[in-house]
Amino acid sequence: MPKSLATEEFITGVLHDTERRIREQIDRGEITPTAESMQELSNALSHTVEVRKGARGSGKYIGKVKDSRSTREYLGGISLQALNDRVRKNNILRLKNKAGRNGYPVFQFKDGAVDPQVRQIIKTLLDGKLTEWEVAFWLAVPSNFFDGRPAVEYMKDSEENFKFVLACAVQDAADRRANY
Repeated sequence: MPKSLATEEFITGVLHDTERRIREQIDRGEITPTAESMQELSNALSHTVEVRKGARGSGKYIGKVKDSRSTREYLGGISLQALNDRVRKNNILRLKNKAGRNGYPVFQFKDGAVDPQVRQIIKTLLDGKLTEWEVAFWLAVPSNFFDGRPAVEYMKDSEENFKFVLACAVQDAADRRANY
């Protein structure tokens, strides 16, 4: 079992490592220290903490998932090959549990298909090299960016909200590609 740390020791350790990485990126010219970039990094760290918190109780955020068979049926009886092709092309979000079983979050489905707007966000983030679980949490965890609501709910309110969520996804994907 890992050694428990005092709260202050834990926070100091995390922040020290984070500070070192930020200083290295500033020195390499990868980050320009502006108020805007400071806020972006602060928001990214806050989001990461929320995702980490959510990973322990993923069902709380992700909600229900369909297995491969029920997903194929829901999508009109498509073949396993067709489903796997959609996964390969980042057109559907598939999660794997610790046992290696596939699950497809229900929040991405609408009217017998993958909701086109949700699919666009999924594809943008997966193409940007976020992991499947990161994408699931990105969409499902409430965020201050989206008035304290999950992106997948916020974007359904209006076309303007969808465009804002898409712009955030594009930016996060670009940030990931630039830094990993």
